[in-house]
Amino acid sequence: MRVALLHNASAGSEDHAATELCALIRRAGHEVVHVVQRIRDLTAALHAAPCDLVVVAGGDGTVGKVACELSGWHVPLSILALGTANNTA
Repeated sequence: MRVALLHNASAGSEDHAATELCALIRRAGHEVVHVVQRIRDLTAALHAAPCDLVVVAGGDGTVGKVACELSGWHVPLSILALGTANNTA
């Protein structure tokens, strides 16, 4: 599966590097085709090269914004909950 990763490095209090998250996704047998930190970069990347799954690594705010931005897109969204509380994620 071709995966786009949106990584909010400032989410929560844990130290989570994009390289570690990519390695985790690859170990699960997937190909990481995009790694971005901003929503506008995600949509630009998806226009340039579509993928099979978008993974959002962040907290509730990041997840909510990405979900709203991708409404109407036909790509599934998966959450790596890295925020402090993750009440909705």
